[in-house]
Amino acid sequence: MPPYESHSTYAAAEAAAEALYSEQEYMGKAANDDSNRRLCCRSAVTVAAAAAVAAAAAPVVTFWNGAIVVGAGPSGMATAACLQLKGVPCLILEKSDGIASLWKHNTYDRLHLHIPKEFCELPHLPFPADFPTYPNRRQFIQYLDNYAAHFKLDFRFNQQVTSAAFDLAAACWKITTRSCNTSSAAGAGLAAAAAAGAVVSEFRARWLVVASGENAEAVCPVIPGAGDFKGRVLHSSRYKSGADYQGLRVLVVGAGNSGMEIALDLTNFNVRPSLVVRGPVCIMVFSSNSLLCFLCQTLL
Repeated sequence: MPPYESHSTYAAAEAAAEALYSEQEYMGKAANDDSNRRLCCRSAVTVAAAAAVAAAAAPVVTFWNGAIVVGAGPSGMATAACLQLKGVPCLILEKSDGIASLWKHNTYDRLHLHIPKEFCELPHLPFPADFPTYPNRRQFIQYLDNYAAHFKLDFRFNQQVTSAAFDLAAACWKITTRSCNTSSAAGAGLAAAAAAGAVVSEFRARWLVVASGENAEAVCPVIPGAGDFKGRVLHSSRYKSGADYQGLRVLVVGAGNSGMEIALDLTNFNVRPSLVVRGPVCIMVFSSNSLLCFLCQTLL
């Protein structure tokens, strides 16, 4: 059975429309009274605006005969592809305007996969044979775009999930979203979001898979004295290239994959980076004749 969709209107919109109809009827009776005409016109405009807000605040309901997947990154797309191969139609909800938003917008230019490609490919579609062992950022994004097209995945973009709950009586998940193409609606309630131009929607499905990722939101610690620092402070997700810091001294906090690669990228642009870590970390330096392993004891 193919997935199906249906849309319903809610009592709030109907009540507002009824109020508007009653107001218009009153205006007709008072049409000959010049003293009331302006008041009636202003009232009609107010009721019409209220009707529009109420109609927008009422969620548009979509029934999906299959699974809803939250997140259009690699995990979400891989899950949807596997389910569809098992005969389960999938609809992917994504708050950004396209797939793999973290890879496209929150990664640095020199980024490469740190693991050989055969261990990073998504299910049922290998990397192209001409890709290098460690594909770069651009190549991995190309692979993800091809993956979505190959499996004909179904997406709804600009849909930020605000709540999800399982309805025992209806035996389905109810997922509420709002369009997030307007920043003024962020954090607003349903009526406020509608008034700000956001479209509130509700999706209902038998299954729900949350694949929004553990790194979807940047976490920046509060550092005492940072407010007095005159230089630039940014999260690694906002770093693009060492070309922006030539001739400067840069402190990199953290020795994970991003911290180490950003420090290397900075040196390639004649930047003077320093690396600070919270605890000891093992750094392996490879040369043609020897392997040197030493501990970096610098403390945060």
